[in-house]
Amino acid sequence: MKISFVIWDGNFREYFHTLKCFENQISTIDFEVIWCDFYENTNEELKKYVARNDNFKLINLKNDDSKSWNEGVCINHAVSKAQGDVIALIDGDIFFDLDFVETVASYKLDEVNKAVYLRRYDENEQDHDKSLSYTITHLDKVAKLNNPFNYAAFLGMSRSLFNKLAGYETHSIFDGPGGASIDMRSRLLNTGAFVSSQDYKIYHPWHPFTGRTNKYQESSILFSKHYKWINGYIGVKQSWIIKRRQENLSYAASKEEVDRLLTELHPRLTKPLKYLRIRLFLNRLLRRFGI
Repeated sequence: MKISFVIWDGNFREYFHTLKCFENQISTIDFEVIWCDFYENTNEELKKYVARNDNFKLINLKNDDSKSWNEGVCINHAVSKAQGDVIALIDGDIFFDLDFVETVASYKLDEVNKAVYLRRYDENEQDHDKSLSYTITHLDKVAKLNNPFNYAAFLGMSRSLFNKLAGYETHSIFDGPGGASIDMRSRLLNTGAFVSSQDYKIYHPWHPFTGRTNKYQESSILFSKHYKWINGYIGVKQSWIIKRRQENLSYAASKEEVDRLLTELHPRLTKPLKYLRIRLFLNRLLRRFGI
């Protein structure tokens, strides 16, 4: 069995501790690490890791900087170049112990129709220490489970199951940060695959861009207070696609299906969110009086 660890990127990683963790693994398992950048990453530290490790590979897709990155595009391309029987998709910011590869191999993802995700434990800003934050002892002590449903941290499955799903969704509504990994989990469940978490901890050291939001996300969060199926972080359109796929049990990635499902989305939910706070207040008021 060979494991292909796929890291997607948009030329925005500040540190490369994830690659250091792979470099330090104590393992007899055959594995490779593929770093795929949507743009072109020329970072000297990254290139040094790749140059001194025969099982590390850097792929630059060289998309124009004006184009929004799409993690599905990176992942699908990297998997097409991967050699492993098992595909493990990971966040390029995670930190893990020396037995990580051996532990992933113990899940035997090449033998059965199942997928495994690992929960990411986050270090908070006040606990960050440059001399300690990239050590297991420190992270195990201070890191907290802030989001038990962060499926983007680690998701592993067999290559055959990945292919059955037609990979990650690459539709433009999934450009930038969002819910492509949540969509993937929904489609995995729709295939009848057994999707589980494991107790093994992976960590996310704090860095300056952790936890940032934008105006679009803030508006989506307001929408989510009224429409429970909307995930404020990933936005209205992505939430709608996930909702409809959970209802109709489709599982293969398809731009055509996404386009079709988007035609079913009520137009008012795609319009600018003008006066949304007032509208939500009036709706709550009317509901209180049974109107």
